[in-house]
Amino acid sequence: MLVSEYTGTMKIADAELECAVLSDGRRIIKHSDVFKALGREVRGNARLPDTPSFMDAKNLQPFISDELNEVKEKILYQDENGKSFQGFDAIIIPLVCELYILADEAGAVTYKNQKDTAMQASIIIRSLAKVGIVALVDEATGYQNIRKAEALQEILNFYITKDLLAWTKTFPDEFYEQIFRLKDWKWSTFNRPGVVGTYTNDIVYDRMAVGLVNELKALNPRDEKGLAKHRDHQHLSENQGRKALEMHLHAVIGLMRASDNWEEFMYSVNKAYPKKGSIGDLFPETLNPKNRG
Repeated sequence: MLVSEYTGTMKIADAELECAVLSDGRRIIKHSDVFKALGREVRGNARLPDTPSFMDAKNLQPFISDELNEVKEKILYQDENGKSFQGFDAIIIPLVCELYILADEAGAVTYKNQKDTAMQASIIIRSLAKVGIVALVDEATGYQNIRKAEALQEILNFYITKDLLAWTKTFPDEFYEQIFRLKDWKWSTFNRPGVVGTYTNDIVYDRMAVGLVNELKALNPRDEKGLAKHRDHQHLSENQGRKALEMHLHAVIGLMRASDNWEEFMYSVNKAYPKKGSIGDLFPETLNPKNRG
């Protein structure tokens, strides 16, 4: 069995990936860490034989390259203590990124989790390309022999952080978790009912400024499938719009935590943050679900 002669940890965005160089010279990324790099949950049972579950969706198959097919099989190896591991050739990360980008550009990506992966893939590809040219220059000039060991990792971190700024998750997971709790739905990270978008417009954007929802829709139009290329909040101004959104979300989540069900929450949010131009703050106390007999 192949043995890892060099091991270490690299970082892509917030994911720490265990990597190794094997006795045959191949660079390896630990099996589960490839999922981390793509921002996906680890799933062991693939839909297709001999195909990793992060690329087994039917809509992705037409975009899988021959080069990706050559490296999609897991590689077994041992560390210096004889402990066994599974991994993939490290080149699989940029190749899978290309897969998602191509599928997205062709309009084949329709699921939210795949959309998120395509966005992550675009950031990774751009950042790796920038680091790659730096590494080539360093090798050609001999500077690689005197630069500090973490230099390339720091450059990668810089470019990924820069690209992620426009994509930062402004809406925390708790916002959606609370919606599911208040509606008594079974929680799912990826599969959100379409009505969640309607709720978001109602309890967030409609209560921040008159006409904000319509303005965001104009700036961020949907395609024939109802999907937008960007997230609405990316079109808010960095200094005022984004800060106002974050403050409003913080307050709304507080009301969610204090509510036992959706009806109670909506009463609270209508009273505390009526829609701009509405008279929601004049609701009589008899409408309070807690006061109903």
